[in-house]
Amino acid sequence: MRQAIARAEQREVERRRGLEPRPSAPDWLLELGMNRHAPPVRVHAGGCWNAGKRRRGNSRDEAVRA
Repeated sequence: MRQAIARAEQREVERRRGLEPRPSAPDWLLELGMNRHAPPVRVHAGGCWNAGKRRRGNSRDEAVRA
């Protein structure tokens, strides 16, 4: 019985967490190079599907400088 109550409470916590507002997507993404010292490879719009895995959200000014 205690396990059932614990599972129900956990589901409620997860449900509430899902209702919390998520942060907005960044306006621009920088696709980073293979290592930390490499310059950015590409600049993408915030919702771009082709941004790659190595990316970082940036402001417009940083995207323009890149």
